Amino acid sequence: MPPPAVAVGLPFRPTVARWRPLVEAELGRLRAARTLDPMLTPALLLTLIEVEWGGDPYAVSGAKALGLMQLVPSTFATYEGPTADPLEPAANIRAGTLHLDELRRRQGDLRWALAGSNAGLTASLRARAGEARLVTTTDAFVTRVTTLFARTGTSAAAATSAGHRQ
Repeated sequence: MPPPAVAVGLPFRPTVARWRPLVEAELGRLRAARTLDPMLTPALLLTLIEVEWGGDPYAVSGAKALGLMQLVPSTFATYEGPTADPLEPAANIRAGTLHLDELRRRQGDLRWALAGSNAGLTASLRARAGEARLVTTTDAFVTRVTTLFARTGTSAAAATSAGHRQ
């Protein structure tokens, strides 16, 4: 994973900030076509892009998650279809946004939705119900995202629930 952003006062490195116009455009298109959770803001999506692989659209994780929003192929295909390219930035942002929207609606809490995006919905639901624990890397991921998101200073960041615990 990339190191945390280094610019004081700017939560996103240039490799992530360059995606802002595309994130805003795709979020706008999605909002025009459907109702999305108001927590899904450019700041939150850019935070995810920053934490995942620092804005590398061609990133592939050890778990085979792909692109800016780090989606496994089956999750990407759920939102963009089986023939779409998960490394295409606009498609990856759309699919990642829709996936996070679904997780947020199912989990209710942003921190648990983030846990679901990292560990999978089943693992996060089991942890939330007290049936299992989240792996340390998922807990660290959630903390990194929510900490950086809080640095954006947006009203959505201020509303982030602090209720996530293993």
